[in-house]
Amino acid sequence: MYVANDNAGTVSAISVPGNSTLATISGFSSPIGIAATPNGQYVYVGNQSGNTVVKVATATNTVVGSPISVPDPTSMAVSPNGQYLYVTTGTTVPPAAST
Repeated sequence: MYVANDNAGTVSAISVPGNSTLATISGFSSPIGIAATPNGQYVYVGNQSGNTVVKVATATNTVVGSPISVPDPTSMAVSPNGQYLYVTTGTTVPPAAST
């Protein structure tokens, strides 16, 4: 299980049976939402203040690849086939002008 520690700027990998911290991943400005791929190989972390989504390999608990630029990411979900990441944001988008 992965837990976002917003105030600490870290993400913790937790052993559920042992209720202990396996790893702490640092380098986030404000981690808030986490979504796992169906095969469990990766978790995506919304880095809210950093306006990015970061991919973490669960085998090594390290960030892989470049962050994805997303304004104010708040929560995420991975599609059942693992091909798509859906991200909600806290950014308000103004309505389109009506004609």
